[in-house]
Amino acid sequence: ETGANVATFLQSTPSFDSWPSDDDKSTLLEVGPSVLFRKPAICHTALLPAQTRYDGIMTTSGKRMDPKDGFQEGDRKQLIAPPDDGILPLAYDANDRQTCPALEIDHKDFFLVKEGWGFLGQVVPNQAEIRAFDRGTRREGLVMVCLKICPNNRCPDESVGFGLIKRNRGKLFITIDGKPVTTIKKLEGCHFMGGEHGLKWSGQAGTGAHDVRFRITDPALEALELSISSIVVF
Repeated sequence: ETGANVATFLQSTPSFDSWPSDDDKSTLLEVGPSVLFRKPAICHTALLPAQTRYDGIMTTSGKRMDPKDGFQEGDRKQLIAPPDDGILPLAYDANDRQTCPALEIDHKDFFLVKEGWGFLGQVVPNQAEIRAFDRGTRREGLVMVCLKICPNNRCPDESVGFGLIKRNRGKLFITIDGKPVTTIKKLEGCHFMGGEHGLKWSGQAGTGAHDVRFRITDPALEALELSISSIVVF
């Protein structure tokens, strides 16, 4: 496409006739259709296939996909030890892999948070993502988190969702730029994070990146876990 065509598209008004649920439509209207459908966004995703994974942009390794050496795959979920650097670990489920990897490249990898691991997080977008995808436009200050979709929508008993965020008695805690997430707004399989000032967050000066952190705490129960597929910044 030419630059003129792209500019015309970005300036056009998004058109949508229906939305699956009233909750989703309410979120769409609060966020703004033009923000969701026309503004630039950077997606920090664990999913495959994704060029950011193959090129080492998401992991900041800089290691590109190679037929012989492969790329940074993350760690097998069952073998991950509690991270000592506070960074969200990239994980995969061994049941999602075939013996011959050439037969399947679509994998629902994820960032893993487990009870007892403390706060784990990531600055999103990272410096490699900013260099690759930043367009120099002002960010909207919106953060959307998408959880892993379980096969047939049946998740293991230890998996948790955003329903555990409850004031004064919650088990799941999320902070953005050091401030607590107190509300969430659902949009299909993803959720926009909200705080005391609504859905917008200040971000880091100069880059507009956000420090997003997660913690599960409930020692009375068996180890709970949160599986995050993507964190999207608008």
